[in-house]
Amino acid sequence: RIGGAILARFSMGRPLLEGSLRAGKLHEHCNLHRCGFTTSNAQKRRKKRLKVRLSKSKESKGSKSTKKSNQQDKVLTQTELMMKNLSDFAEQEAELLEERRKAIDKIGPEVGEDRDTELVAVQQEAVAMLQRVLKEADDKLNPIDPKERYKTLPLDTDHFFAALGLPEELKSYNKVIHACAMRGELKKGMEAFEELKKNSAFEPDVYTYSSLILLQRANPGALGVTQALRLREEMYDNGVVPNVNTFGALITVCAKAKDAKRVDALLKEMDEARMAPTPKILTSVLDMYINMNDIPKAWDSYYELVFKGVTPNDVTLCTMLRACAARREVERGLALMNDMKMDHITPSQRAYNHAIILCSKRQDTYLQGFDIFAEMCNEGYTPDNYTLSGLLLCCARAGDVANAMRVCRQFIRTYGMSLDSSHYEHLFNTISTSMELPPVDLYTPSKDEAMEYTGYYGAEASKRRKQNQELSAPESRKDRLKLARGIMSDMKETGVQPTIRVLNQYLRVFTGAAGPPARTGPDKIQKEGGGEEELREAEAMFDALYDEHGMKKDRFSYFYMLRMYCDRRGEEENLERFLDRMKSKDKVAIDKPEYLLLLERYARQEHYEAFLDVLHEMNQKQIEIPKRWVRQGKQMVDEILHARERKREERAIEKASAASMVSVDNEAIKSRVRLENVKLENNGQRGR
Repeated sequence: RIGGAILARFSMGRPLLEGSLRAGKLHEHCNLHRCGFTTSNAQKRRKKRLKVRLSKSKESKGSKSTKKSNQQDKVLTQTELMMKNLSDFAEQEAELLEERRKAIDKIGPEVGEDRDTELVAVQQEAVAMLQRVLKEADDKLNPIDPKERYKTLPLDTDHFFAALGLPEELKSYNKVIHACAMRGELKKGMEAFEELKKNSAFEPDVYTYSSLILLQRANPGALGVTQALRLREEMYDNGVVPNVNTFGALITVCAKAKDAKRVDALLKEMDEARMAPTPKILTSVLDMYINMNDIPKAWDSYYELVFKGVTPNDVTLCTMLRACAARREVERGLALMNDMKMDHITPSQRAYNHAIILCSKRQDTYLQGFDIFAEMCNEGYTPDNYTLSGLLLCCARAGDVANAMRVCRQFIRTYGMSLDSSHYEHLFNTISTSMELPPVDLYTPSKDEAMEYTGYYGAEASKRRKQNQELSAPESRKDRLKLARGIMSDMKETGVQPTIRVLNQYLRVFTGAAGPPARTGPDKIQKEGGGEEELREAEAMFDALYDEHGMKKDRFSYFYMLRMYCDRRGEEENLERFLDRMKSKDKVAIDKPEYLLLLERYARQEHYEAFLDVLHEMNQKQIEIPKRWVRQGKQMVDEILHARERKREERAIEKASAASMVSVDNEAIKSRVRLENVKLENNGQRGR
């Protein structure tokens, strides 16, 4: 079909008959060979000679390239292999035609071949058309992100037109401005608009102004909104009527600046103009409210715009799954996903990845992430790095080390995927969380539950029991530390450069091992906790780990060390020494998370004076104090005042009792003196 279309367009005044094209009898008009190239016996002989020359030049390159191409072809799908063969064919034909043209220029046309030069030019045009068709097909099979489409091209209009082969017309200027808007190149976009103004042959249209308004996203905050509104006024002054794209660009700029009132006003203008919002507008509005952390308003806007007739798409689903993840509303997000499936909206791989990350927000729903992963594989999607990250986040939420290691092995062996720094970070996070939480106990239905339902639930119960038996994870803290060291050594062997987040999670493994025992229920015994050996190892690693990789510690590095000291019993001297180091030596600002750790420690120790000092320091720095600690601080103050009142009362009672005893003694002495005086008087009288 490609060959017929090419010959029909480039037949040099000899158009092919429509009937023969339909019947496929192209040989009645010309001999077709290799996608529609006309050949005669003399031309065949000449082409054979050219092929011999090309084959001799290619033999010198060796057979390594053919072996590599054969290995690559095994990985390609059937469609990709067909496209590759066609593109290879087009390249070979282009080389042959170039050699033929040079030979004709050198020796001249042979006898009976007066039109050789003309035919070569026609065939070169045909090959060029074939290459353009293949490029368009490749763009459809492998779509490029609009933000990346013009990323490598210089945004100067001359270079842009030359690189893309665009004519110098209004549509080309609009493409340049839109490319600048997608890349955030404000200065270059405005320069292209000024060049358009200088060209008197063109006048800016609605698409030009829509791209210019979208370009104002690069301006910070309210400045972008002001410039976008100014461009709209200029648009009205020039007599250009706005369309849906114009309102979409305005809403996008206002949503980026979090100007909710302006967005509502623009939506009302669209209603008055009887313009239906597009799914892109819906996504921009939802993104604004999610970034403002106003999740209820995001849901209200979603229902309102869907009621007005906006059809949600896959991008809308991903945005609403983000909203559910912000509030840990796993059930609501999965229900929305099922509703969209009922409306024949097929979730994309990105939507499945968002759903897996949503399930990782709660410990009781992390196993549902694996069910969504199985559903995604059944839909024919190939897992990517984001899928692996979502599954590892699910394992990290519950400290499920066994499942995390099993998932990594599966992705490496089955999908040929290599781990990156974020995957190692999630693995260390899983190990450290397993030291803080009780051991993972996968749900196993009881015998009554298994007998109550059908055989499916009984089979599922036995399957889950078997999984519980197969899953094995390091139980003691020493084994987990050994596993973490092995993962770090594997990371170095594979050449993955650790980031500061990876080092922080690796440090957290050792600080967690030196911390208190895992939190368990009242019926379980806390068997082990961190000892002095783990404490010294964590302290030694705090300085050596970051110096080894040439990185500077951040606030999370100090936070994990401070939490280790706060969780351990005693360690008052080490805690005070570390706080002094943070404040004086390393100049690390103590913020709300660190203060909350200190409050929890002092409240557990009933150290009222230090607790109130921390509250006072937070109040001086104007740090928001949680209501829980405010109430506990008031209770402490009340207890202190009540204790002081009791001491005052006791002291007053002691003083009063002491005074009453003195008065009683004085009365006794006086009574004795009276008695003695009476006796003396009696004796005197007797003596007299």
